Amino acid sequence: MAYRVKASGANVFVGDDVAVAKLRAAQRAGECGDVAVVIQAAGKTTPGETSYEVELAKVAEDAVYEGKRTRWDEEAMVYFTSGTTGFPKLVKHNHVSYPLGELQHGYDTGESSR
Repeated sequence: MAYRVKASGANVFVGDDVAVAKLRAAQRAGECGDVAVVIQAAGKTTPGETSYEVELAKVAEDAVYEGKRTRWDEEAMVYFTSGTTGFPKLVKHNHVSYPLGELQHGYDTGESSR
């Protein structure tokens, strides 16, 4: 986990209860820097962590995003490969490449990864 946080320069971390526990252990050991926002998106809610479900429930159903608009070619998300042949590799996606990959996955397998 420390390698991934350092390599990405992440200031936001989203993970399930297992991933969040690994992040916190690495932080306690001084193995990775500060992450400004940690969101637990799945698993048993860990006391003191920000729960995705709880925060999402606070958003009004008719809420409208009024922040900065992004361009299609701006970085939207990063993730790491499994690292089966070495260290995990950072994969960057923009606002088009990730959705296209999801569509292709659904076409190839008949299901979405979500």
